[in-house]
Amino acid sequence: MSFQSFTFSIPPNTTRQAPLVQNFNLWLPVVESITVQIPPGHKGLAEMEIRTPGYLLMDGIRGDDQVKQSGRLAVKMFGPPYYIICTGWNASVFLTHEFVIEVINSE
Repeated sequence: MSFQSFTFSIPPNTTRQAPLVQNFNLWLPVVESITVQIPPGHKGLAEMEIRTPGYLLMDGIRGDDQVKQSGRLAVKMFGPPYYIICTGWNASVFLTHEFVIEVINSE
């Protein structure tokens, strides 16, 4: 089992029609759980979702939550490479918003 942490930063004026998409590599193929830490200050302006190449893991992760957890997932990916895909948008005119993504994965 392994623990990995990533920071997903969404720049200002990133629209839903042209979202930021970023891949994060994982060491092992089975996603056991995901926790998203949301720093204070988002005020509901930023939102994101997390998926694998064929499966939506979490959606509707908004900046007005402080912590969002997936619960037990046990989603097996084919590969390597193994990765999650984060897609996000940010309605803020001036500020970049970050989400800290913590993944527990296994073989």
